[in-house]
Amino acid sequence: MKKLLLILLCLPMIGFGQDSYVTFLDGETMKRDRFINECMVSMGEGKNKNIFKRGGLDYCHCFLDNLAKRYTLSDFQFDYYTARGTSKSFEEAAYQLFKNPKILAATEECMQDPTIMNDVKMEISSKEMLALHVSQCKDMLKANMSLGEYNEFLKYVYVDQYCACYMEKIIKEFTLKEMDNLEQRDNLIKVEKIQEECMFDNLR
Repeated sequence: MKKLLLILLCLPMIGFGQDSYVTFLDGETMKRDRFINECMVSMGEGKNKNIFKRGGLDYCHCFLDNLAKRYTLSDFQFDYYTARGTSKSFEEAAYQLFKNPKILAATEECMQDPTIMNDVKMEISSKEMLALHVSQCKDMLKANMSLGEYNEFLKYVYVDQYCACYMEKIIKEFTLKEMDNLEQRDNLIKVEKIQEECMFDNLR
């Protein structure tokens, strides 16, 4: 759950330098300082900057190092610029990157480090961000239902409104650490209550 909600916040929109110092799988290098500086600017924007310790510095170093372990420089630049070039906004680009297994794995590894992330509640910072959370919610529903079950759900529930309700309530209810433990009994009861409330509030 946490990775689905947080991934859009943890994919910095960065630039690329030419003259140093982190080495990718193919032996190519990229300037670390420029990446880190631009990453930290990205992390500091919006309502959720308090989720990162030390202003996001450790997160940005972690993210860069994890990318270098998984990518050649040219392949990373291709994936990154493809996502940016086919998207209308930062949020859409981040969602495209979220679907990339290498970038997702690099992000998740940093998010799981308690020395990097604070255990706080998040906020949905814009209408665009909410729209992408709704898309993630619908993807989760499809993944956990058969096609027939999902189509049946659509007959009775306004799915966009349901997902907006669900994501907003989940974010307000749980801290980041709690989102990683939603299977615990007390948390699961809360999740089921939220699902029920949002479904009945958005019946057709």
